[in-house]
Amino acid sequence: MELKEAIAGRRSIRNFKDTPLAGEDIKGIVEAGINAPSATNTQPWYFIAISDPAAVEELRAIAKGGAEVFKGFLEKRFPDHPDVVESTTRFIGSLGNAPFVVLAFIRNPGTGTDDSPVIQSIAAAIQNMILTAYDKGIGSCWMTSLCNGDAAEAIHARFAPERGPLAAIITFGYPDETGKMPRRKDDRVEYI
Repeated sequence: MELKEAIAGRRSIRNFKDTPLAGEDIKGIVEAGINAPSATNTQPWYFIAISDPAAVEELRAIAKGGAEVFKGFLEKRFPDHPDVVESTTRFIGSLGNAPFVVLAFIRNPGTGTDDSPVIQSIAAAIQNMILTAYDKGIGSCWMTSLCNGDAAEAIHARFAPERGPLAAIITFGYPDETGKMPRRKDDRVEYI
C-alpha cells in the first residue's frame, strides 16, 4: 500500500470483530510507534499494549464508567444529534469490542499533558501505529475521551502507576463496519 493511500483511506473504526490479532501484527504496530520521531529525541511515550482478554475486560469496566461521565460533554457538543451521543457513549464504554488496545502514557511522572513537545511526539507515534494497522487491514480509533477525570486516574493506577498521565487510548481490531470520512473544513489552510 502506498503511504498516500493509507493517509487518504484510514478512518476511525468504532466496531470491531471478535477476532484476536496475531502477535506479529501487534508487535509490528507497537514497533511502528516506537520508531516515531520525537522532540529532541526524548521518546517521551510509554505504551501498555493490551491483548489479554481479561485485561481488556478490566479496561472496559473502567471505560464504561468514564463513558457515562463523558456523555454530558457529548450532549453539549451535539445537542441536535442524540444518535451521535448514544453511539459514541456506547463505543467509549465498550471500546468497540476491540481485542487489542494501546494505552499511551507520558513516560515521566511530573510531565503534564500541556507540555506541547511531549504531546506532539506521542501523537506522531500514535499516527505511525494507526497507519501501520491500516496497512495490515486492521482498524483503529484514537481516543482521548477518557484521559481526564476518574476514568483516567483508574486507568493510570491499574496499568502504569509509576508513569506520567494517560495521553490517549487507541483501539485496534478487524473492522466490523466501514469507516466514514468526516466532512473536511475549507478554512484550515492558507498557501503563501
